[in-house]
Amino acid sequence: LGIYVLDSNQTSSTRKIAILIAVLAGLFLVLTCFYQLRLTEAAVLTTFEKPVATVTEPGLHCKWPWPVQKVYPFDLRVRTYQSSYMEYLVKDGFNIVVRAFVCWSVGDVATYKNKVGVTVESGESLVATLVTKHMKSVLAEHALSDLVGVSPECVGGFSAVEGTLAEAM
Repeated sequence: LGIYVLDSNQTSSTRKIAILIAVLAGLFLVLTCFYQLRLTEAAVLTTFEKPVATVTEPGLHCKWPWPVQKVYPFDLRVRTYQSSYMEYLVKDGFNIVVRAFVCWSVGDVATYKNKVGVTVESGESLVATLVTKHMKSVLAEHALSDLVGVSPECVGGFSAVEGTLAEAM
């Protein structure tokens, strides 16, 4: 039968380890309870993955720690998409090669998160799909003379094609 007695070196090292663990736990708690939004961002705040708030004010904000609440920030700046060169058939039977440029941004962050996802790549993928789909259908309804020409009437035709594409997307 032995009696185990802690000496002062063992108690101080045990205390140091306990203090280190407490400091790390406190740091983890502080880091997961705050988040920052920039001027160009908005966020969806979820509690157990259910959206509870849309935050649009920039600055430092509080939330419950990580397992309870999660923040999904979204960049609201205008993004550009540039398609590759694609060949399309127009109404009068000519083939044309077109490259589309689209400017897009996230409007409603809650809808974007639910329907598109949480990454910019998923939004760009959707834009690429929409551009390809609608370019084909809209250009098939117009003649080459609506797109190319030197008279002022042709410019109006091109604007009509642009307007139809914008409405479709």
